[in-house]
Amino acid sequence: MKKLLLICILGILFFPSIAVMVWAQSTPEISFSLTVVEKTIGGDDIFNFKIEEEKLPPVPMGIKNLLSVFAADEIFDYPYQFSITTQNGQESYSADYSMHGFSIMELSQFQNPGWELKSVECDSTFGQEGESYFIHDNFVVFNSIQDGENIYCEFTNKKIDNPDKFVYVALGDSYQSGEGAGNSIQDSARYLSEAYEQGTYTDTLVSGNDSCHRALQNYAKINKNKFKPELSDDDIVLIDLTCSGAKIETGPRPPVVGDMASNQIAPNSQLQQALDKLGEAGLAPADVDLVTVGMGGNDAKFTDLVYACVLPNILRR
Repeated sequence: MKKLLLICILGILFFPSIAVMVWAQSTPEISFSLTVVEKTIGGDDIFNFKIEEEKLPPVPMGIKNLLSVFAADEIFDYPYQFSITTQNGQESYSADYSMHGFSIMELSQFQNPGWELKSVECDSTFGQEGESYFIHDNFVVFNSIQDGENIYCEFTNKKIDNPDKFVYVALGDSYQSGEGAGNSIQDSARYLSEAYEQGTYTDTLVSGNDSCHRALQNYAKINKNKFKPELSDDDIVLIDLTCSGAKIETGPRPPVVGDMASNQIAPNSQLQQALDKLGEAGLAPADVDLVTVGMGGNDAKFTDLVYACVLPNILRR
């Protein structure tokens, strides 16, 4: 009897494929249904999935694991692939499967460029997470499939509208706009085109200009590439609304915010303009990586202080 038992054990160890095949042929057929739901946030696309089934006969866990190591890659291991094309943010796939013997199933989703997998949720009529199935990053492993089992899994993906973009919003007064940054350009014919953004120098010289004096060498423009040096200019979004003479509250230039007492953002404020430009670029406030603000000098009447301190000394000289 001991010799017979030893022969059986050695047979399983050294001829696992034969052992599994003979055992699997004697096991009943198992049927189950699978439903996969794909949900999307921000658009629609085609999502690809793969099912890999590793079938083994119903033996004690220790022997089952042993057989899995030796035989899973040799027999009974075959993948299925299917696609789901979402419409209006959702679509589903359903199928019935039949097999012989014990089965370990892995359901996985391929990574879609431009999409981020946000969540995976599953349910089964014969078990719960941590017992009959385990959810990992982008796949689910079912460690046993039972006859008549209904499996439901839901994958949710969110569209990445601007992957690897650095979004920078600059607000403020003349310290931020770069007032005087072009004073090294002596030729007046070149001054407007080479020192400041077109249309921002002075409305007294060119009708329709806004007098914000946004220099081409102000803080935001000089430093926009330094925060993410690995990115090219095409991957950096700079929204520069700085304006010389601007106050925090309403004034002759677009304010940074507007009337603070009203607890409202002024329609012509730099902040509202920034929100509008973000929307035009298909961006949301949550997409902004950096905001720099320099303000308060004009509210504190900085220009008046300069005139009061400097002008008398100039006149005396």
